[in-house]
Amino acid sequence: MNNSYGIFAMTHERSGRSKLRRMKFISGFGGIFVLLLAALSAALSSRTSYTVMKTVEHDSSLPIFVLDGVVLHGETFGNPENPTVIVVHGGPGWDYRGLLSVKALSDEYFVVFYDQRGTGLSQRVNDVELRFDLYLSDLGALVDRFSLGRPVNLIGHSFGGLLASSYVGRYPDKVAGVVFAEPGPLTSKMAEHENYKSAFFDVGVGFMFHFLGSWLESWFYTGPDDHSRVDYLQGKYLASYEGMGHPLAGYFCDKKVSRAGTTHWRLGYAHLCK
Repeated sequence: MNNSYGIFAMTHERSGRSKLRRMKFISGFGGIFVLLLAALSAALSSRTSYTVMKTVEHDSSLPIFVLDGVVLHGETFGNPENPTVIVVHGGPGWDYRGLLSVKALSDEYFVVFYDQRGTGLSQRVNDVELRFDLYLSDLGALVDRFSLGRPVNLIGHSFGGLLASSYVGRYPDKVAGVVFAEPGPLTSKMAEHENYKSAFFDVGVGFMFHFLGSWLESWFYTGPDDHSRVDYLQGKYLASYEGMGHPLAGYFCDKKVSRAGTTHWRLGYAHLCK
């Protein structure tokens, strides 16, 4: 009797655990389904706000620089006879709109802004053309065009700091001075530092919900070119989220992205993914 009761109790307990696991699975699946429905509902309710700006390929009114067949969105401020400052924006995949306050230097300097190839309002290119050496080549072409044979000054923000640092390392005689604004890791040792790595990609549930809604929303979007949908997605999920758990929150003061005042024209999805 005791053995039979023990076997019955163990069997009953296993059956109970199995039912509990099934219930948890069904509950979890139901939660995901509800999340999908909520995200889809949010996406559909805001469809009228979908937009990305046209790039230089589709808007002839934009100021441009043509470099070896690649058309970049860019503009200059000030007297070209003054010392040149070239502003190298961050990302990868962002643009220079958030750095336009630097044009205040145009009273004493000739200030050059540009969107890197494949991002901002610059021409979209094939993924194979989104390489660090080509970003450096574009920067070098701008230096040669606007330096008037004199060393230039560089301002590199975030990822742009990496570009500026690499350019200075290769062509020190072409650079009079460089300013690094919140640069990315300038050496491989810096990239491996725990403090740097911990500042990024601490994703919260709220952000995951926001990304899912943005992804669903992007499937209903049609824009001026083949990159519009994914560019819209990147701008929506990275630049419009105001809640907790943003993957780049550690990059900003108090981990509050909304306080950064970040603005952009159009982000480049392929640029970021490369």
